[in-house]
Amino acid sequence: MAGAGDLAIRCRTYLEKGPPKTMKEYVPGSLTEVIIAQGAQGAELDPELRELGGLIMLESANYKSYKDAATRKYMQLGAQLVQEVLDRK
Repeated sequence: MAGAGDLAIRCRTYLEKGPPKTMKEYVPGSLTEVIIAQGAQGAELDPELRELGGLIMLESANYKSYKDAATRKYMQLGAQLVQEVLDRK
């Protein structure tokens, strides 16, 4: 498993890169981005964000159905980062 510093770097990179140009329904400041931003800062999630992160993970099962490959990859990476932030001790 990657270290906390590596997770913070990957979270920052994800946020800086942003969504693919082909993504039609991008929501700036989404809960996914809020949680990933906490990971970028190495900050702990409060109980409410942890609960919302769990809901994001449930929803992420639908990401594989996205037709646009770039959007699908972006959403799946976001879900992976959320899971890693949730798993961080």
